[in-house]
Amino acid sequence: MIKRKNIQLLFCLCLLLLSGCSSKEEKEIRHVVEQELDGLKNTDPQTVRDYLDAEEIFSDFTEEDDSSSDIAEIFTLFYQNFSYNIKKVNADENHADVKLKITTLNMQELAKDYMTESLKKRITLDATPSSVDFSLNDSYLLLEDLLKTKEYETAESTVLIELEKNDKTWEICRTKELDDALTGNFRQYMMDSSLLSPSEIVEIHFQTIKDFDSEQLKIYLSLDQLLDTDTEYNRAVAHAIAEQINRVFDYKILSEEIDGTEATVTTSITSVNSQSTLDHYSESLSAWLETSESLAVGEDGRREKERELLLSSIESSSDTTTRKINIHLENDGVNWKIQMDSEIAQAVFGDIQTAMDDVSQDVE
Repeated sequence: MIKRKNIQLLFCLCLLLLSGCSSKEEKEIRHVVEQELDGLKNTDPQTVRDYLDAEEIFSDFTEEDDSSSDIAEIFTLFYQNFSYNIKKVNADENHADVKLKITTLNMQELAKDYMTESLKKRITLDATPSSVDFSLNDSYLLLEDLLKTKEYETAESTVLIELEKNDKTWEICRTKELDDALTGNFRQYMMDSSLLSPSEIVEIHFQTIKDFDSEQLKIYLSLDQLLDTDTEYNRAVAHAIAEQINRVFDYKILSEEIDGTEATVTTSITSVNSQSTLDHYSESLSAWLETSESLAVGEDGRREKERELLLSSIESSSDTTTRKINIHLENDGVNWKIQMDSEIAQAVFGDIQTAMDDVSQDVE
């Protein structure tokens, strides 16, 4: 009886010793993981910088931008709602893995918002007087603005962190998969060439155009090149056409078809009725040519009147035309790209180029 009790006592003592060792190892492992993740939770800039590689996230920029804002400070905003909960620790002599649940911002929504706003920005820059390119610094500032001004829901995910013992010290095994997991897969979403659908790409383009003012529209559509006349009159006509398009331009996405890397978005576009403008001009000119004034003013006077009537017809026209067109897009592995063609230009311009060609001899 005594021997049996001694054996039982010895067995319990061994279990306690083993449990103590295991508990000590687990505490060390937990401490290493907590120390690392607390750096993210407390938005430590250096820890954040370790997990977010700006060059990979904004891979379309090949050169450093010395004017860029403090990247780490901007990226700390990623972790404003970050939290974690260690669920389980498994360990043997030199290897361990820690299963935990983390909470991050909904990075898919953030990536979609960023891609949307950056595309709008690039289109808008095409409508500025100077040829300014979308820069790496613009990317940082845009991302910062989104993180500061929009409230994003959170998303939960399960993460497995692996550790190795190196010279009696536990160290986290840093991998690209771990970096992605702890950043809510933001890099993966940014690299997803189908993050925005073809319809969304078309929507962004046309809504940006619709939001342009007349001056932006004039630059974006190169309306100054419609007539080969003196600069002052050319500017007046270009401005009038820009205001005319700006008043009536509208669109509606009707359908979308995707076939591999090609897509077609059927869209209804409403713009100016250039033929109606041209008809109004022709009628006004014909009526004026029947007056005695047209004979009295001479050739130069008639040319000046023709210019005046054309400008007046453009400024007063409110007639519209609506066309249904198929917009073709290709996915180049980065994003869906609209294949610009004459049909799109004609729908947006309202066939104004043809109308100007018809009257060019009158006013040039």
